[in-house]
Amino acid sequence: MAVTADDVRAALDALGGTADEVAETLRAKGVKGVPGSACDCVLAVYLRDTFGGVPFEVYPHDESVTCGNGFWGLPTAAIECALNFDELRYPDLVAEAR
Repeated sequence: MAVTADDVRAALDALGGTADEVAETLRAKGVKGVPGSACDCVLAVYLRDTFGGVPFEVYPHDESVTCGNGFWGLPTAAIECALNFDELRYPDLVAEAR
């Protein structure tokens, strides 16, 4: 599946306009991730689920997301949510250790 910048932007924008709205939407969808992990960040997990298993890496400090050869900017709400997630401000979105 070819994923475009517009696809990624639309999927992330649909989560909400603030970090807390993004977290609430992820919570409602049952998405959980691993803080500090680009591949298993809660947003990377959401995007992977949304796009049929396509792997993503999310880098909130660089304000970017990658997928294969694609490298795109993140919306502000997604950046803030990912940073908050990495700082454990949304502990209910953290996946249990396997």
